[in-house]
Amino acid sequence: MPELSSVAAGPLLVGVLILSLLAIVLASVALWAVRRDRARLAREAEVVRGDMRALVSAAVGVGERVMRLERQLTQLAERQDQLDLNDPAHQSYQQAIRMARRGSDMNELIEVCGLTRGEAELVAMLHRLEE
Repeated sequence: MPELSSVAAGPLLVGVLILSLLAIVLASVALWAVRRDRARLAREAEVVRGDMRALVSAAVGVGERVMRLERQLTQLAERQDQLDLNDPAHQSYQQAIRMARRGSDMNELIEVCGLTRGEAELVAMLHRLEE
C-alpha cells in the first residue's frame, strides 16, 4: 500500500477540516432554526391554551344556564299541572270525556258538565271514535 507523502496529506487534511467546519456551521444553523421553531410553537401553544380556558369557562357558564332553565321549566310544568287540577273547567272536560266514552249522549254532557252544545258535540265526536 502506498504511503501518503506529507505533501499530499496537507491538502487532504485541509479539505477534511473545511468539510468539518462546514458541517458544524450547517448543524448550528439547523439547531438555531429548530430552537426558533420551538419557541414559536411554544407561543402558539400558550395562545391555544388560553383559548381552551376561555371555551371551557364559556361552556361551564352555558351549562349552568341550561340547568337553571331546566329547573325553571320543571317548576313551571309542575305549577301548570297544579293549575289544571284545580281548574273546574278542566275537571268538567275530564268528566265529559269519561261520560262520552261510557256512551252518554250530548244532552247528558250539557246538563252534568255544563258544556255548550258545540263543546258537547266535539267531546262526543272525538271520544266515541276511540272505541
